[in-house]
Amino acid sequence: MVSIVPADEDFLAELNITPGSSFFCLNAFDGKQSVGYVIFRLDGRQVVIISLETEDEVIADGLIRAALNSSREKGAVIAVCRIKTIYSILKKIGFNEDGSNLSAEINEVLTGKCKKHFNL
Repeated sequence: MVSIVPADEDFLAELNITPGSSFFCLNAFDGKQSVGYVIFRLDGRQVVIISLETEDEVIADGLIRAALNSSREKGAVIAVCRIKTIYSILKKIGFNEDGSNLSAEINEVLTGKCKKHFNL
């Protein structure tokens, strides 16, 4: 079973993230094996997805949603991402193009009320 948890201090140090800063990291584990992580930054009422590392699209979806939920609990309402390699995953969960970024209202993504994109 996969669990998504906040990164421990050792992992944060490897990523040069200072605990208590505006940067956060969540790790996905299958048992004791790390299967991915997401790094995100809070900027007022906005969260920016900085990095997503996993080889599994389902894990990616879970990490993104977990990051959005954590950010919402900290006051964020909008999510933004500039990582073009994960645009297809983000569009599937409700992110929309906004200039050179993708963005979404966090509540709409987490409640399933956003516009869905499907490959037909």
